Amino acid sequence: MDEFVVTGEAVPSSVFSIQPLQYVPKKRMEIISSFQLSEIVKHLAGTVVKDYGGIGGMKTVSVRGMGTQHTGVVYNGVIWSDIQSGQVDIGKFDMEFIRSIALTNGLYDQILAPARIHSYAAVLNIYPVLHQFSKDRNSAYRFGLNTGSFYFFNPTLQWSQKIAPSKTKKWNGSAAITASLISLRGDYPFQLKYGNIGDSTSIERRNNSDLFSFQTEGSMQWNKKDNSASFSVHLFHYQSERGIPGAVILYNPTADERLWDATQFLQAQYTRFFKSGWAYRSILKANHAYTRYLDPTFLSSEGKMDHRYSQNEFYLSQIGTYKSRTWQITIAEDLFYNNLFANTFNFPNPIRLNSLSSVNASYRYRQFHFNGTLLYTYVYNHTKREEDHPSYKKLSPALGISWQPWRQQNFHLRTFYKNIYRLPTFNDLYYREFGNLNLDPENTHQWNVGVTYYTPYYQDRGSFHITLDAYYNIIEDKIVAIPTRNLFVWSMQNYGIVHAKGFDLTLQNQFQFRNKSTLYLSGSYTLQSAIDLTDPESKTYGHQLPYTPIHYGSISLSYICKIGQFSYNIVISGDRYSSAQNIPLNHLRGYQEQSISYGKEFPLKLKSRSPLIGFKIEMINILGTQYEIIRNYPMPGRSFRGKITFRSE
Repeated sequence: MDEFVVTGEAVPSSVFSIQPLQYVPKKRMEIISSFQLSEIVKHLAGTVVKDYGGIGGMKTVSVRGMGTQHTGVVYNGVIWSDIQSGQVDIGKFDMEFIRSIALTNGLYDQILAPARIHSYAAVLNIYPVLHQFSKDRNSAYRFGLNTGSFYFFNPTLQWSQKIAPSKTKKWNGSAAITASLISLRGDYPFQLKYGNIGDSTSIERRNNSDLFSFQTEGSMQWNKKDNSASFSVHLFHYQSERGIPGAVILYNPTADERLWDATQFLQAQYTRFFKSGWAYRSILKANHAYTRYLDPTFLSSEGKMDHRYSQNEFYLSQIGTYKSRTWQITIAEDLFYNNLFANTFNFPNPIRLNSLSSVNASYRYRQFHFNGTLLYTYVYNHTKREEDHPSYKKLSPALGISWQPWRQQNFHLRTFYKNIYRLPTFNDLYYREFGNLNLDPENTHQWNVGVTYYTPYYQDRGSFHITLDAYYNIIEDKIVAIPTRNLFVWSMQNYGIVHAKGFDLTLQNQFQFRNKSTLYLSGSYTLQSAIDLTDPESKTYGHQLPYTPIHYGSISLSYICKIGQFSYNIVISGDRYSSAQNIPLNHLRGYQEQSISYGKEFPLKLKSRSPLIGFKIEMINILGTQYEIIRNYPMPGRSFRGKITFRSE
């Protein structure tokens, strides 16, 4: 989704979009959290974040019961992929370098969108910081230091520089570099229960939950002064070493596994707008990822398990758009090549060639807005074992309509249908012991109907915005792991049928008082039933999917005045089950997590164009509630964080 910048209080784009759209700018992100992206995503309606505990734990996001592999994560305009597992750990993204995020469900009707974005049921867009400069300034900088409980230490750096501003007549050029280091011991205390309610307990500390990571990005961009063309190059590097804390089971709360991972990519993008209404975009990306998993206590002939994986992706997207007063048509062709190598015995070293072709058309007639997409997918797999050649092809349609009954009111009705499918990952097809070469893709159907409303009030000093969407999703040929010969021999099978239905409610309100102070209030609520309808004879038939609460909601409240910004946030989750069978043994109690924060920014000296210094303090989980998002992975209790920033005016 391409962003646009306006001044003043604009009508949010989520009011008139065909698809459900939740947009979180930097200002609101800082109200909710100063560090973790997962804490922001938890406040979005319809999302389920699987959090394996603490800052260093893996964090994945599922939307509307579709599963994590159906959620595409877009960073700087291009999908962030993992061909091995299909899951993206959003804990890798540093909040200091993100200026906004947007979550869309179903359709994606933005201009110059790659075909690959249409291949997901939901898309989480992450927009990195821009090259922004104050008037008459050729450079900009920002230094930050985050610190907190459990030996958390996180220095950050951002630097932007204009490129020869006095020598370029037609182009504006700039370069930027960012860097972040995270060091964390992560040994937070938790209560270990040795049985049922009333049995003995003890206070333990989380073991093997440390993290050390380093991230740096460099980018250069050129924008033509008449806004007719732009070109950018983006280089990204991330590496980490962390402990894998593992499940806390009775008398064994310790773990010894280690994980190393690294990601590098180089991305280039060129965009050209023509006066005739045509536009063109070309994207090129090369990505490399490395993972090493070590279990030094694994019982084997070597006395350990040491698995190393390396994957590569080469991606090319060509996009053309024609836009008139009422029509917009976009044609895109994406080609990408993936491979995966491992040091395990007889690993097939698979490769995948993928072609995605899309046509997206948008038409506006009076108060109606129509949008439709056709996506054709062709996939060819190959391994060093000549018999392993599963291939896939499919045509997937999508259609949406939005209607504004009254021109004078920002009130819209919308509906859409989308058919899409998820390809089996390399783990699904080729993983030792349980991979299955005969898997079919998951086939999904999405229906949505909703209403949006926005209105200013009290002499435009306040604004109120609400959205309500009801949805029904069907997943056919769901890929699940089931036992074959015995409980120790499993295989991936197309076995499941899942029906997910519910509604998402979002609400935002802000009001400016006469003393120029501002009150912000936002909230979200999700009611969701995601049940297994595979086999009427099965013990799991009609049961809620694992880790999917029926009720989930959040509230964020902030008051900004001369003395600073005061914020309060709460996330509430209903009961869940840790397994497909909804029995008392698998029951997980609901939880609520509350946090408060205070921050302020002021000039270092009382003169114009002085550098700005800011600070923020946070108390997370202020009641010290002990809870688990994933069974046997306890979350931290009460903790504290502090942040200091120093930036140019």
